Amino acid sequence: MKKLFLLFACFIISISVFSQSKAPARDILMKGRFGNFCPTSVRVNMSLGNTLVTTFYEKIDNVTITVKKVNGDIISIQTMSVEEFETFNIEIDNYAPGSYIIEIEAPEGSLEGRF
Repeated sequence: MKKLFLLFACFIISISVFSQSKAPARDILMKGRFGNFCPTSVRVNMSLGNTLVTTFYEKIDNVTITVKKVNGDIISIQTMSVEEFETFNIEIDNYAPGSYIIEIEAPEGSLEGRF
């Protein structure tokens, strides 16, 4: 009887462990449009865990990516030139949904999204 109970407990635990899945990546809506730089030029999503993934669909020189909390505290700021289909990752410690803003600025214009 003890063996049966132990086997049943192990079965229940294994089901609960393997049934837990992480949420899929969540796209971030980017707003703004100036010149040739528009929301379709870039895709931003929050991947599994705490990684912000930015993919550029066109070559852009002198682009600045700023990630900050909604209260204005800067998390990350990077200026670079990107190639077509280049991906840029930013790790965000202690990520809490709805608490951050990403700003992407380029000579062609700027985009902003909240996540």
